This record gives sequence, structure tokens and C-alpha cells, in this order.
Amino acid sequence: MRFWTAPLAVMLQCGLGCAPASTRLYISPGATIVREARAVGGSDVLEIEALAGQTLLLGLNNGPEYVEYLGERSGKGGLRVLPPGGSESRALPSRGREDSDYGTWINVLPKTGVYHVLVQWSSSKPYLLRITLMDRHDPRLDPGITVERVSIDWSALGAPATLTLRPFEPMISGTVDDFWPAHLAAVTSSFQFRIMALDGIKKMQLGGTEWLQGISRLESALRAREEVATPDLLPLSGYQDAALYFWGQQERLEGKAWSGLRWIGWYSQGGLGDTADPIPLNYVFEAVSRDGRYFIMMFANVEYRNPPGELLRMVRDPSQLDGSNPSPKAYEEQLHALQPKVRRYLNEAEPSSFRPSVRGLDALARSIELK
Repeated sequence: MRFWTAPLAVMLQCGLGCAPASTRLYISPGATIVREARAVGGSDVLEIEALAGQTLLLGLNNGPEYVEYLGERSGKGGLRVLPPGGSESRALPSRGREDSDYGTWINVLPKTGVYHVLVQWSSSKPYLLRITLMDRHDPRLDPGITVERVSIDWSALGAPATLTLRPFEPMISGTVDDFWPAHLAAVTSSFQFRIMALDGIKKMQLGGTEWLQGISRLESALRAREEVATPDLLPLSGYQDAALYFWGQQERLEGKAWSGLRWIGWYSQGGLGDTADPIPLNYVFEAVSRDGRYFIMMFANVEYRNPPGELLRMVRDPSQLDGSNPSPKAYEEQLHALQPKVRRYLNEAEPSSFRPSVRGLDALARSIELK
């Protein structure tokens, strides 16, 4: 029996042509399927037909679909990938972060044929396995632009930066590392610049639907020059495990090959703590190329020096201010209520109050040229 599972364009074949303990999957390049199944006897065997040079990505209990299951499914799992005609002793290694706790496997497949994926799962509950097959020029693997085609004036940083190609790092649930499609990047301890294929970052589904909605809002605002959404509704409203509490200085920036937005963001992890002078903030810039092909971002540490004392008193952790100890929910509500006032302070701040200079970072952003 054969049937198609729309819209994923994946054909599942089961019957006389399958080994009793295996399921064959036919996956269209660029597609992702999510398989939910029980591992009878603690293991499951899948057969995946692929071409030499394609990249296979597997995520066991990992990805947007798995979020709702966190804390509900207990069990240890693992993944092994065997090449066509290969025995278990010839299992292929994962290219990057292989961790049995997260169950991620990724690599370029060396030859054409049927690969066997061995899923080990100790729980009696079903596992979730995300399976993605990508051609060489999938936008998650190929940014579509080379270092030679990007020109930037790095003088605002005080030292030249080096732009390099970074490989695709798939999303791993429960971790706070950087996960991006393949892209060009210049990264220091206090600054980062990245440019990548817009379709690549859309396909990664970072943060699930919220990230895609943020990208859509950014595209719409820049393309139609509509009213700009506030930063908390845009793609970089959260970064790693830090949340955006306050923002200000939001402004459009235009380049020859792109249109973008920048703002000053006040990010923190689990509250602001005992805020002091200078206040650690971030310069955030995100743009889309005019041809709609690339997503560009800059993220830089800046300090807000000599802020008004009233601002410091407003946002200081209440437990530091008066000895009270509000619940986390009450504290978050207090901070949310302060957003208009804090935004006014940030908007009214003199450009000289920020180090490095916001205008200097704007100049760096405006110098970005795509050839």
C-alpha cells in the first residue's frame, strides 16, 4: 500500500517490500516531516532514500513540535545512521553537535542509496522525530552570497572585523546557543554582524510561529513603508535566553541594497536586578535586502552612561529597592507597566549618552553594500 501525506510530499511505503521492523520514507528535498511513533522493544528502524551530497538532519524529540511535550515525556534516546549496505559498526558520524540528550544528527550523505536510521527510545510513550533532507543549495546550507560580495566600513568598531562563512547550526530545544542557517558573520565579544538567506531563516522556524510572524511584520513594514511594529513584535525581540524588557530610539535606516530598522534594546534574563550606572543595553539592527533575498542583522553591546536617577529607581528590582519580594508574575507586570516611561527616557537621551556611539553604529550599518 502506498499513500501521500499532503502537504509534505512524503510517501510512506509499508507492506511486503519492507523489512518487518522498518518503515521506508520518501522525502522530497527541502521538506521536513515529523514522525510520531512508538519504539517497539526500545528501537525503531527507518529507511530513507537519498542522493550523494544531500544533507540529512534528524531531531529526536527536538524542534518546535516538541515544546508542548517538554516535561511530559521521559526517556533516553539516540540516533544512528547507517550508509547504504553498511552494518551498524559503520554508522556515520554527525557533523556537529551530537548529544543523546537532545538527539540531533546532521551530515552530508556520502553516496546515493537507502540509509537506515536507527532510533533508540527507552520510553513506552511515542517519540517525535523531525526528518529533513536538503540539497546542496538549500538556503539553510547556502547563504547565496560570498564574503567578496559584502562591503562594510568597520571603523566604528575601532578595529577591522573579519567576515567568515558559518555553517548551518540546527535548532536544539532546551539550549541557548546561536542557531542560524549558513551565513556570513563577523563576531566579537561585544558585537555581531550576520547576513543570511531570508528563506533559510524562515525554514529554520526559530521560536516557531512567533519568529515567522516577526519576519512577516518586518518585511511588510519595510516593503510598504507601513507603520512599524514595536520591537517586541519583531524577529530579535528575544535573543538566546534573554528577553526584551524595554526599548527606544527606534528608527528606519536605508542603504543602497537594503531597508532596515534599528533600536536600543534593554535585554535581561529573569528580571533586571540591581540596575546601576552605566546601564548595559544593546544596539539592534535588522534589515531585508531590497530584492527580498537576504536578512541582515547587527547586535552590539552599548552602555547608557549617566542615566537619570529617576530611571534607575523606576526599574530597580523591588526587592533591592524596598525589601519587598513580589512574585515573578507581579514583577513582570510591574516592568511591563513601566514600558512607556522607560521608552520616553531612552528616546530623549542624548546621543552622547551611549557608548559606543549610536550614530557611529548607524554609520556602520549604512555602509553595508551588497555587490
